Amino acid sequence: VSKGLLFHYFKDKRELYAYLFQYAIDACMEAFNRQMERMSYFGETDFFAALERGHKIKMDMVRRMPGLFRFVMRAYYERDSVLTPKLRKKLNDVLTESTSSFLARTDLYKFKDGVDPRALVRLLTLSAEGMLAETGACTAEEIEALFLEYRKYARTLRQFLYKEEYL
Repeated sequence: VSKGLLFHYFKDKRELYAYLFQYAIDACMEAFNRQMERMSYFGETDFFAALERGHKIKMDMVRRMPGLFRFVMRAYYERDSVLTPKLRKKLNDVLTESTSSFLARTDLYKFKDGVDPRALVRLLTLSAEGMLAETGACTAEEIEALFLEYRKYARTLRQFLYKEEYL
């Protein structure tokens, strides 16, 4: 593709980057949803079990599409003052939609009274992001190690947040 033709379709490099980011997010979500259907993910109603299945699917995606994953991670942590708000909004919209979909399929009655499952999803998401940012993990092996640690934290939360009869 020539530079002239590229700028025929995109105003500048930032617009191209935003387009590629959206394309990458769409590709990831399509692959994720396809894999969830294949693994009968939608039949799992336990919050923590469904969450763990989702993370296993993400790990498989990282192994199969490492370049795409690295691009999304780099774009997410992009610090360009013009670009960052657009990228964050796109990803936050995807996260909001997927959180709502996830919670709609989950048995929320297992939680103790007063537990806000949406806040828990946010806490777990921020924890995962923090772990990735702290380590800079990008390879499947590095992320797998983080996932094992993350899973321990999620299991601990389950012990504290579920009603006794669901433990």
